[in-house]
Amino acid sequence: MMESYQTDASLKQLPKGVEFPDLVLRCTALATIPLRTCEFGEDKVFTVVGSVAPCTPGTEVTAKTRLLRINFYNSWGAAAAFMDPGDVILLRGFCLLDVPPHINGSGAARSSSDPKLLYLRPLSSKSTLRVLQRGGKELVMEVAVTPENWDAIGMRTLPKSDIENQRYARTCWGLEALPY
Repeated sequence: MMESYQTDASLKQLPKGVEFPDLVLRCTALATIPLRTCEFGEDKVFTVVGSVAPCTPGTEVTAKTRLLRINFYNSWGAAAAFMDPGDVILLRGFCLLDVPPHINGSGAARSSSDPKLLYLRPLSSKSTLRVLQRGGKELVMEVAVTPENWDAIGMRTLPKSDIENQRYARTCWGLEALPY
């Protein structure tokens, strides 16, 4: 069964605070923020800043690029902390976070977040995280994490038959030109 991935436009239309266990997000990790204690509690969080559009090495993130901030809390954070910039993330099951407005120096409330930035998190017990990493000899490696396998993370070579994800990952890593 072929997966259908969320686009910038479809993510923007989703309501915040609602769990979507069957939707799949595919994005490129542009930056990671190490596992740390949250500002407002005892929870731990690991953060990935990513983009739905494939980002090739050496190219600037344009003003039109919508950035995602994926927060992995507690057990998810510990399990996802192996990710690095350049990895391709396939997250089945997520929730968009409703970020409260910030107050700027003049006391005026800004929008809840930068309009080009969306915040989300995996679902505590219903998500599946697949991470595509560059392997030796131009192989695409897949690391799979679910709440059922925190201690036994699965790793394999991504099958060549998964043409769409092979192409997306290889484009992100500069091994193939953008097909469009």
